[in-house]
Amino acid sequence: MKFPVIELVDRLAIAEIKWQRTQANREELEWYQQQMQHVDIDLISQDLQRLQDIHNSIWELEKELKSGQEHKLSLE
Repeated sequence: MKFPVIELVDRLAIAEIKWQRTQANREELEWYQQQMQHVDIDLISQDLQRLQDIHNSIWELEKELKSGQEHKLSLE
């Protein structure tokens, strides 16, 4: 299976966040890490970190919504 690099980087960021929070996706994370062997991670490290920050924010928002706290969230 082949992915565009940006798609691969995004999926890696999601897999890393999921691993940090649940440790439930080791095989998935390792697969994406293996696919990234052909990418110079140093060139995209800041972008990868930004994607991880974004996905962490989304994860937190989803957690709040699932816990019934959506009334505390702004519409933005």
